[in-house]
Amino acid sequence: NQGSMAITTNGLIKEPSTEGADVAQINIYETAKLTAAEGTSGNMNSDDAPAIYAAGHAIWNIYGGYIEGSEALSIKGGEFYITGGELKATGKFNSEPDAYNNGSEATGSAISITENKSYAGNIVLEVSNAKVTSEKGYAVFETITDKAVQPAINDITITSGNYSGEKGAVKAETQTNFIEGGI
Repeated sequence: NQGSMAITTNGLIKEPSTEGADVAQINIYETAKLTAAEGTSGNMNSDDAPAIYAAGHAIWNIYGGYIEGSEALSIKGGEFYITGGELKATGKFNSEPDAYNNGSEATGSAISITENKSYAGNIVLEVSNAKVTSEKGYAVFETITDKAVQPAINDITITSGNYSGEKGAVKAETQTNFIEGGI
């Protein structure tokens, strides 16, 4: 079944221009509870219902709260500053998701970063003091789904927190030396 996301950004929204274009800023606070809903949403792969699907560029400040879905965060673009909260994935693990140019790619990982040519890319991810878990995948998983695409320039930093998944804590295809702390 396909599901519905709690929050999404449109993949056509690229980074702000040098002319000072506005960009969405999304703040999630300690009392928030975001979960993906069962049902149909139209543009997602089967069995994929991330709580947050970030296809387009936005600035996300996640100060806490509880976020759960097949992936807690399915990321293709944007800046993420996570300083607390619990992110949980319940979806089926997929180590090599197919490029899907009209929605998210299911990985079953709590923070899932997938890249292809159709979306914003150039992701900033800074995580501290969060509990990040996956029932069937990785806590943090980063891959390129369209191997013909030059990897985007990503800036990923993990400084503290608790990370666990059935497959492991972290797996990254293009990123290295980004874990500074955490359990």
